[in-house]
Amino acid sequence: MAVVANQAVAFDKSMLTSPFRNLERMSGARRAAIQAAILAGNISNKIVWDAFPFSLGISSYVAPGKSKFDVLIPKHEGIPTSKSDNYTTVEDNQTAIRVKVYQGENPDPKDNFQIGEFVLDGIPAAPAGVPIIKVTFEIDANCILSVTALDEATKRQHSIRIADFGGRRSCCHRVPVGNSLADFRLHWHKKLMTILGANLDTKRGLAK
Repeated sequence: MAVVANQAVAFDKSMLTSPFRNLERMSGARRAAIQAAILAGNISNKIVWDAFPFSLGISSYVAPGKSKFDVLIPKHEGIPTSKSDNYTTVEDNQTAIRVKVYQGENPDPKDNFQIGEFVLDGIPAAPAGVPIIKVTFEIDANCILSVTALDEATKRQHSIRIADFGGRRSCCHRVPVGNSLADFRLHWHKKLMTILGANLDTKRGLAK
C-alpha cells in the first residue's frame, strides 16, 4: 500500500497494462503506487507499455527539390499519444500546403514508407514564412492515427485518419521501460527533454 497526499492506493499488476497507455494522465497517487511496488520488489517483470514500433512524421521543405523527414512521433512512443509542431509556407502568396505522412527511420522521406497525404488550402496570401500551420499527430488506444493541419490565422483545418499501415508489421507492440525506479525516472526525463527540445524548434516549411 502506498500513501500519497493522504490518499491510499493499492498496487495492482493491472496498472502495468492499460493505465500505462495513459501514463502522462495517470494520477500522482497511481504513479506512486507503481513506484512503491517497484521499490518493494512486488514487480518481478519489466515495466512495459503498448507502443508504436516505428517513427511517424511528415516531409518538410529544405531547398528546391530537397526535403527531410520530420519525426513527430518517435519510435517506441507509448500510446495513446499526441504531438504537434508548427510549419509555414515556403513561397510568397502560397495559399495551400501539402502534408505527406511517412513512417520509417531514414532522414530522407523517399527512403521511408508513405502512408497518407492531404492538402490544406484556403491559407490567406502572405509572404513566405508568415503563416503558422500547426500539424498534429494523434494515435488512439486502438492504434488509429489522425493527422491534422490547422491554419492558426483562419482556424481552417484538414485531417485524415490512417488505420492501414501497409501491412508491413503489427501496429503496436510492448516496449520495456526498465527494471527499476531509476529506469522509470530516466525514461520519463528523456521524454520530457525531447518534448521541450521540439517546442524550441523554429517553424519549418511545407510545399504546396
